[in-house]
Amino acid sequence: MRAQWKNNDHELLIIKKQSEVVVLNLRMECHHYTTLDTFWKIIESDTFRATNVKFSNDKEESMLGRDIIKEITGEDWSDSNYFMICFSNEPNILSQWREYAQAGVSIGMDFTRIQLFSIGLNDKYRKKKSKNMVLPAVPIDVLYVDCKQGQNGEAKRNHENKYDEYEFSSVNDENAVFNYVELKEHYDKKKNESSFTLNSEYLSLIPYIKHGDFREEKESRLIFSISKKDEYKYVEYQSDGNHMKPYVNVKFDIFDKENSECEFIQIGKQVPDEIIKVIEQYIKDANRKSNKIRLGNDHETQPDNNYIYISAGKNQEDIFYGIYAITSKIDKTVKIWCEGHWPIRSIMVGPTINKELIVESIQNYCDNHYWLKYVDVSCSQTPYREKKQGNA
Repeated sequence: MRAQWKNNDHELLIIKKQSEVVVLNLRMECHHYTTLDTFWKIIESDTFRATNVKFSNDKEESMLGRDIIKEITGEDWSDSNYFMICFSNEPNILSQWREYAQAGVSIGMDFTRIQLFSIGLNDKYRKKKSKNMVLPAVPIDVLYVDCKQGQNGEAKRNHENKYDEYEFSSVNDENAVFNYVELKEHYDKKKNESSFTLNSEYLSLIPYIKHGDFREEKESRLIFSISKKDEYKYVEYQSDGNHMKPYVNVKFDIFDKENSECEFIQIGKQVPDEIIKVIEQYIKDANRKSNKIRLGNDHETQPDNNYIYISAGKNQEDIFYGIYAITSKIDKTVKIWCEGHWPIRSIMVGPTINKELIVESIQNYCDNHYWLKYVDVSCSQTPYREKKQGNA
C-alpha cells in the first residue's frame, strides 16, 4: 500500500493557482543519471547516496531557495538540513549524459508503490546496533524560477523587492505558474492561523527551488530532511579533493528481511486469469509447508497493470523462482517485481564507444539477480561523439 507522504512530519506546501497558489507535482516514474562506476556500486549494494543540498555541484541551488523563503517569512533558514537524490523525468537527455553520466547510464524507477526509505547508520553507530531511520518520501518536480523579461529582453524591475518579478513553474505543467507576489500574499494571509505549521510548509519548499536556466534537465528530487541533532548517527563523508561532502546511505527497504517471511503476493488487475489460478495453487502448496502467504487481491489497492509483486522476506528469492517457473511458461509479458529493493524498472546505457558490450554486461548481471531479472536494459540511440583533442 502507498504511504501518505510527508517530509519528516511537515506537509509540503499545497498552493493552488488563483486561490491558494500552486501544487507541487509528485513524480512516480523518473530516471537517475550516473557514471558506470557509481551505477555498479548502486546495483551491488542496492543503495543510493543522498548528498547534502548545501554541498551540491551548484551551491546556488540551495541558496536561491533559502533567500526567497527568508524574504517571505523573515526567518533565517540557514540551518535547514536536506539530503537529496536527483532524477530527470526523461531517460535520454543529451545534456544529462554530458553533465552527469558520460559513458554512464540512466536508471528508470517506479515509485507508484511503497515510498518508505531506510537511512543507514554510519560505521560508528552501525557497530552499536542502533536502528536505522525510516522516512517517507516521493520524488517531486522542482520549481523552476525565472525573472520576467521586459520588451528589451532585460529583467523587469518595477518593484522594490528584488523577487517581485520572479515566476515559479514546473517543467511538466505550464499552466501551474505562480509568482513571488502570490506566494508572499498567501503567506501573509495564513501566518496568523498557525505560524509553526506555515513556516514549516514554506521551509519544505527550499530544496525544490531551482534556477530556470536548468529547465531542460526536467528535474525531480527525492528529499530527506534529517535534523541536526540526529545527523551524527547517519552522515558519512566523501572527499572531492577540496571538501568533505556529507551524504547518507538510502535503501528502499525498511523490512527485517533476515528474520521475517514473505507475507503476500499481489497481482495486478491485468494479469491473465490463467496465471492467477496457478499462483493461487502455488500459495496453497507453499502454505502447507508452514508459510503464511496471502494473495493481495483487494480491488482498491490492486495496481492497474500486468505485474506480480512479492513482499520482502528471507524467503523472497525462493518464492520468486517458484512463481517464475510457472508463469514464464504461460505469459512472458507478465513481470515479477520484488519489494524491499529499489524499484528499478529500466537501465539505459548512454552514448559511448562500447555501449553494446556494456548493455550485454548489465543484462547478464540482471539475469542472475532475481530482483533485477525483469529490468529492461537498452542503449541510447543518441550518436556517440568522441571529444577532439586540442591542437598542441
